Amino acid sequence: MINMPKINFSICFLAFVLVASCSSDSDQVTDDTTPPELNISIAGLGEINDGPIVVGNKITLNIEAQDVGGLQKVEAFIDNEKVGEDLKSPFQIIIDLSGYTSKTKTGKTQFQNYTLKVIATDKAGNASTIEKVLNIDNDAPVISDVSLEEGTVISGESNSVTFVIGDNEGVDEVTLFLNEEVFAEITDQQYIIDLNTLELTDGENILKIVASDTAENSTTYEVNFVVDNTGPEISFQNVSENQIMDEPLLIDLEVQDTYSKVATITFSLGNEEQYTVDKDMDPQWDFDPNNHPTGETKILVQATDDLGNNSTAEVPIEILRRLITINIPQGFYDNSVDRLYVFASDTQGKLLTNERITPESQKVVLRTSEDIPDSFEFMITFATYNSNQADTIFNFVTVANISGLEEINLQIPLRTNSLDAKYVPATGFDPFDSYNTWGSSPFGSGQLQEANQVKNSEFRFLRRNDLGPEGLATDKIYVAVENLTLDTYKYAIFDWNLDGVTEVREDMFTDQGVEQRRYESEISNENHQRTGISQYGYFNDYEYENNIYYHDGGNGYQLGHPTDRFFYYHNAIFHKRRYDLSINSYYISAVGSPEGYYPKTDLDFGYTFTNNELNFQATGSGHIAGAFTLIDLEDSTTNMVNGKEVIYGWNVVFNSQDQNPIKLPELPEELQSWEFYTFYEQNDLKLEQIEVRKYQNVSNYAEYLEKVIKPNKHWYLVSPKREVVFKRPISEHKYIRTNWYNFLID
Repeated sequence: MINMPKINFSICFLAFVLVASCSSDSDQVTDDTTPPELNISIAGLGEINDGPIVVGNKITLNIEAQDVGGLQKVEAFIDNEKVGEDLKSPFQIIIDLSGYTSKTKTGKTQFQNYTLKVIATDKAGNASTIEKVLNIDNDAPVISDVSLEEGTVISGESNSVTFVIGDNEGVDEVTLFLNEEVFAEITDQQYIIDLNTLELTDGENILKIVASDTAENSTTYEVNFVVDNTGPEISFQNVSENQIMDEPLLIDLEVQDTYSKVATITFSLGNEEQYTVDKDMDPQWDFDPNNHPTGETKILVQATDDLGNNSTAEVPIEILRRLITINIPQGFYDNSVDRLYVFASDTQGKLLTNERITPESQKVVLRTSEDIPDSFEFMITFATYNSNQADTIFNFVTVANISGLEEINLQIPLRTNSLDAKYVPATGFDPFDSYNTWGSSPFGSGQLQEANQVKNSEFRFLRRNDLGPEGLATDKIYVAVENLTLDTYKYAIFDWNLDGVTEVREDMFTDQGVEQRRYESEISNENHQRTGISQYGYFNDYEYENNIYYHDGGNGYQLGHPTDRFFYYHNAIFHKRRYDLSINSYYISAVGSPEGYYPKTDLDFGYTFTNNELNFQATGSGHIAGAFTLIDLEDSTTNMVNGKEVIYGWNVVFNSQDQNPIKLPELPEELQSWEFYTFYEQNDLKLEQIEVRKYQNVSNYAEYLEKVIKPNKHWYLVSPKREVVFKRPISEHKYIRTNWYNFLID
């Protein structure tokens, strides 16, 4: 029986793993068959030629060796005798040659040739070799301990350089050269010089020391050094000359130094230091102009390198306060408008700034040189001027009490052109009955009318196209016919192209989905009520979002007893609906269908308007905004300036919770030449309508600005209900919807 030795399994397994691991590394090293890259130089000798190199009794061998897989060692040999090695980069070997014979006597005295061999070996065992012939001159002076090292960067007018010279015969002459020109001669064995780099060119320079002994043996020592008397180069990356600074900006620089490292960068505004960046930080400054006074100034940057060289760069800027940005979509500008301006004013009407809007304008930024606080409140006004041979028309829209609103995004107003009307016979309609035709939309309508002196015998269709870049459209014409004699309401839907429509018959119309509804109200006015309703239907969300509506009838404006019930027709065919309802001085716009009952409202207000200034005090709950409209109401003969009738309208919306007066803003100088200015200057503007509003789902005026004014959306896309109490100081009539004149949608 053979006794087998016991084996520790865990140790064997570990050994196996280690062997496997090492085998893997070894395989990678074995795959490396490329020898290292190798270059050598000798300190103080400059460029090494192919011929014999004459050296003194001590040399410093600088070795440049590289290998992708890593280096194992570098070695130096003289006549195959190893004289030194280095295992770590940067590789340098100092060799003492004092024991070697300098010259031989074979007929005549000459140098002994020695072979210097340098070998670099990588970790895979690959080797590269360089060989040079050396002549060792132990009798020549030895230049050593030169304090100026190869590649040193220096600057300034005083740079001390020391060195040592030794010789067995005694040193006779030492000459120093700067860039091959004699710089100094030393005869007193005080081997120290002072370099004034201000007399040299920035960049690479050469100091050469030539020492001769009494036996006329000489030695040369060269050292390359770099002169740097120039500060870093500074360039602004995102700031240009005379740039307006009105919002925070991370000022970015590119700072470069050819020969040295950047030590510090200091930012100044005007002559006051603001921020310093050290060498480990990005050359940037988080600049907030709101923390500095407005006006013209400059950003000054000083950069210092690690030698103390300074450089500066500056850029003039102007600090302003940004009020608001007006974003203008392509296609917004109406080319029929002669002039369009927007300007900003403070709450006292003082002009802050104004800008002209042109067809090319995509963004208008309103800024002021006034040093205003963050909570500053202001107003903006849009103004247009149109002129023809007969009259001049001026439209103004002002949004007051703005604070914290950063931008307004104007929307392209709907502009349409009419196609030729199409007339077709109408049959089946009683010529003795009275009819109302409903259903007009932005893109089409149909109307029952008289033809050839026969009532209700012809239908006229009108169609329109969108001229804007969005190309809004519909594929249908909705027509509702209300027979006032028989109190019936029917409708029909025609293809917008009217293909195949050669006549319109009464039997094409249906009342399917139509029902008569009513609403009541206790809103009274001296024992009578004046009421009216308008309804708008949409067949799909596209039409709803873009307000492509179909006017679905109403009951007109009528008088009635306070207890009367008012009837209207409701058509369930529509996907979505909205309506406008007026009862005396109460006006409501809402999504959906009218409610059955409208109670009294607690909204009310008092006001005075004199000298272009409105004083307004609202009462009741939930009101957010007030608005008033100025318009010319006089006979045209009294509104003549320069032979033309002056027609104007000015709409103002403001914070109804603010008890301060609303003053009309000063007009910019460009607008003071307009004929309207005569009426403005004489405080002769007429107040047509004034109102107070509240919006469902909008709690205050700041939210109104953010949700309604900023995006410039149709009100019903923001709030499902808007309630208004209005007064008409000149004539009591139905509510006049505020006309924003295509600047703002409300």
